[in-house]
Amino acid sequence: MNRQIDSTASVQLPALSTKLVNLEDILGEARSFTQAVFLAAAGLGSSSNTCALQVLAEQINARLEQARCVVDEIRENAQ
Repeated sequence: MNRQIDSTASVQLPALSTKLVNLEDILGEARSFTQAVFLAAAGLGSSSNTCALQVLAEQINARLEQARCVVDEIRENAQ
């Protein structure tokens, strides 16, 4: 019997997995930078500026968490 093997699919999965791991690392770094902004905002002295920057940092953190969820979904669907 003649069976064709789709070698592209088997090659793409490890590449996708590696890219997802790299994306997770980048999202983690971005989250760390966001936390640093949040903490630095506390030292500004002006409560209105501090609150504004901390609210922005919280929103960025929320978006990063959403991106992580998408990465998890992609990883689950690829398996």
